[in-house]
Amino acid sequence: MAEFEVNTGVNEDSNEEQLSADKQPQAAESTADDLPTPSQEPRKTHRVRKLTEKGQELHDEQIKKATYRFSVSYEKWKAIIKDAQKAIDGQCSKDLLQEHVAEVTNAVNNVNVAYVELRRIESPDNDTRRRMDTCEAVTRKFTDAAECCPSQAKVDSLRYEQIWKETDSVFKSTASDKTSVKSHYSKLSSHSKVSSRHSSRHSAKTQDAAAEVAANEATLQVLLEQENHIKEIERQEAEIAQKQRELEAKRREVERLETVKKLNAAKARQQVYERSECSDAEIYSLLHHSSDQEKEVKPKNNDSPTKMCFSPQVVIPPQELNATDLVKTFAEILNASRLPVPEPTVFSGNPLRYSDWKISFQTLIDRRSIPAEEKIYYLRKYVGGAAKKAIESYFLLGSKSAYNAAWTVLEERYGDPFIIAKAFRDKLAAWPKVNSKSSVELQEFADFLCSCRAAMSQIKGLQVLDDCNENRKMLAELPDWLEVE
Repeated sequence: MAEFEVNTGVNEDSNEEQLSADKQPQAAESTADDLPTPSQEPRKTHRVRKLTEKGQELHDEQIKKATYRFSVSYEKWKAIIKDAQKAIDGQCSKDLLQEHVAEVTNAVNNVNVAYVELRRIESPDNDTRRRMDTCEAVTRKFTDAAECCPSQAKVDSLRYEQIWKETDSVFKSTASDKTSVKSHYSKLSSHSKVSSRHSSRHSAKTQDAAAEVAANEATLQVLLEQENHIKEIERQEAEIAQKQRELEAKRREVERLETVKKLNAAKARQQVYERSECSDAEIYSLLHHSSDQEKEVKPKNNDSPTKMCFSPQVVIPPQELNATDLVKTFAEILNASRLPVPEPTVFSGNPLRYSDWKISFQTLIDRRSIPAEEKIYYLRKYVGGAAKKAIESYFLLGSKSAYNAAWTVLEERYGDPFIIAKAFRDKLAAWPKVNSKSSVELQEFADFLCSCRAAMSQIKGLQVLDDCNENRKMLAELPDWLEVE
């Protein structure tokens, strides 16, 4: 093995010296060509092409594939050359020897094609060049050995042994070839890692910049949308405020017309009263005038034997119109128009406040002759909290049936006597104990008990509070100095 390794080293050194000798004239020629002559123009500089991260990955993949094809072709050539050597050692026939020569030649051509393809992609390393030179040298020696077949003469046999002695190291260097292939792959992988690391850094910076630009664009887009929404909200709020002002103006106009209507009715009544007074005065004057004429005629007819009988006349006294009542009515109308407009409170879902709110809403809004859409608007305005959520779906319809349905829901949820009684009892059960030094808390508790007693006349479910157990619970809320033993 040591002898074969020495021979291999000698062969590789000789091949490298030959390659370096071949390269020196070429370098000299290229140097001579690179020198600028007076007649030649200065050479233009070219920008170094830099691959992208994806391009670098594809380039590395092509190099790996080409290197793998070269290694496979080289291993096939080694196997074929070994078989050919065994055939020559076994004193094969001439035809079989020619077949082996053809196979070796075909294998060398495949190795050469793989080498050319690898060199087209990237310049091969020294190990690959050495293997290619060894392949060509061993093939030449094999063809020479095939030409001088061992059966010709003993002198030729010495030459044959010398040829194969020089080529034995090739067949026993499989491990070294595999090591060289691994080293080549490691170099390629390290080169690709460095390039990929550099490209990854560049791509990371590019991605960060692109991400920042995209984030700024998205932020700007969102800001523009927010600004548009804010403008739309402001516009709608302005429209709603304008409609509210118009509605208030119309409401004041309606109230003014109502006052004018009452004033016109009062004036009409006054005119009727004046006309009736004039007619009564005329009737009274006519009656008095006729009675005077009868008195004048009566003495003249005293001598007549026949006495005339007159029926008693009914005299209607004039109806005196009370002007102070009209002035008082007109003053009340003016004062009512100057008072602030009453409006109901907002109902938020407390059953204890439902009856009071319902009466105020029906008195101030529901009994007016206004459209159902306007009633729904006021109902939505004066309802909030859980009560508004319960009837919120009816606000979209805007019809009289939807208005009545909303009131039905409110009656079922907050106007039922059982629910109101339960609310009273829950509030009474959750009432905290009255502080012994707080007169305000004691007064509040007393007021609530009075309201419970007043509601018992309308809500039968509250009559359970008259039970002795309930009374004990109420007494437990009182201060210690008020408890009855």
